[in-house]
Amino acid sequence: MGRYIIRNATRADAGSMGRVVVTEWKNTYPGLVDHDKLDALDPVEAADRWREIIDDLETGTFPAPRLKCAVDRNCGAVVGFALGGPARDVDAPAAHEVWSLYVDSSHHGSGVAAELLASVIEPAAREVYLWVATGNARAIAFYRKHGFHVDGQTRVDPGWNCHESRMRIRRQ
Repeated sequence: MGRYIIRNATRADAGSMGRVVVTEWKNTYPGLVDHDKLDALDPVEAADRWREIIDDLETGTFPAPRLKCAVDRNCGAVVGFALGGPARDVDAPAAHEVWSLYVDSSHHGSGVAAELLASVIEPAAREVYLWVATGNARAIAFYRKHGFHVDGQTRVDPGWNCHESRMRIRRQ
């Protein structure tokens, strides 16, 4: 039995998810995204957004994505989460996309991010892609460790003024 329980996220997890995402954005993205927007991030607003996403998943508004959270068995806290599903890009290089992955920094290096990544990738998916902030060296190294490679495609998220690089993996 491992340290973490990986399970479907529920509305009750949204508060913890909001805290994790805001804390990790503020720790990770200074200098990579719009400074004023980063400062304005609020865990309560983020939790409300994740509740909406979870509601949309339950009603089928989103097309069959997987939203998983990691719960630390030692304290019962949600320490990370991931979301993956059908590709959202019109010119997607694969049918499956990892939409997001966040882990509380106190759990970096524990293996929980790898568990979350595996939990949101459709087992039958031969190819998978994701977008990562171009300057997020830690995330790029993590995804490379798990077989992804930067494929040369880039974009700018205009809402965050963030440069992103696409990474892909072809699975056997």
